[in-house]
Amino acid sequence: MDRDEYRELFGDDDDDDDNSDNDDLFDNGGSRDNIPAAPSSDALVLRDPSVPGLALLPHFISPTDQARVSFGLHEHVGGSLTAGVRNQSMHFGLPLPPWIADIAASIHAHFQSLDPPRDPAHLFDQLIMNGYAPGDGIVPHVDLVRFADGVAVLSLDAPLVMDVTRVPPGDQQAERAYAGERLGPVDSVELFGTKTDDVPPVATDDEIAELVAAGPWTHWVTHDWARVLLVPGSLLVLEGDARWRWAHGIRFATEDWWPMLSGEWRLVPRRPRSSITFRKLIPDE
Repeated sequence: MDRDEYRELFGDDDDDDDNSDNDDLFDNGGSRDNIPAAPSSDALVLRDPSVPGLALLPHFISPTDQARVSFGLHEHVGGSLTAGVRNQSMHFGLPLPPWIADIAASIHAHFQSLDPPRDPAHLFDQLIMNGYAPGDGIVPHVDLVRFADGVAVLSLDAPLVMDVTRVPPGDQQAERAYAGERLGPVDSVELFGTKTDDVPPVATDDEIAELVAAGPWTHWVTHDWARVLLVPGSLLVLEGDARWRWAHGIRFATEDWWPMLSGEWRLVPRRPRSSITFRKLIPDE
């Protein structure tokens, strides 16, 4: 994705469930020995104090709702976002399309269930629908200040790993992020301290199904860099520091390195995936 495509996707500042089960989102470091075995639960909400405001709901919508939303997305854009020239579509304003309005309402209900509840006027009125073919990615970025605090990303179709990296204070990266600037690609030469000749075996379909059902969902590479597994039906929520002081991006790759519950590493092949990002546009004064 080049700069013009990036600005088309994210814009430019110069332009005019009661979820009571909360577990730690991340393990305590980059060691392969510290990978947690996260339980699988439809009500599971995973958090970690190291990234305040980041929450992962691995099973936010059911497989039936996933199929319905995927079909609605396909009809809305007139085809697949991963098979043609166009890989993104945007929607501004209320009402939202009927095939996604109930999901947006469920996300809003999640925000209202938090302590303290979020602003009841915070109704999502902007959608970004993205398609990712194997090899696609997106540069690490912080969403623009024209969008309110509280961003939610619904993942569909296939698992994929997102990188979450701290924006260092005092070096103006946050300011560049607010202006839509690129923060640079994620360094993937030695992920997890592993040399390129230590490539793990490719995950089987059964192993991928186990991963989607039960995790593990996250892995810390350094104290400033975490990786989050976005499985189909999951919801990633970014607010507060996670929204403003941590960048999120997707590595340009055809596979992802990921640990299994057993602690063994696998290459998880990328498959066509789509996502829907929900945001609230701040009105002009």
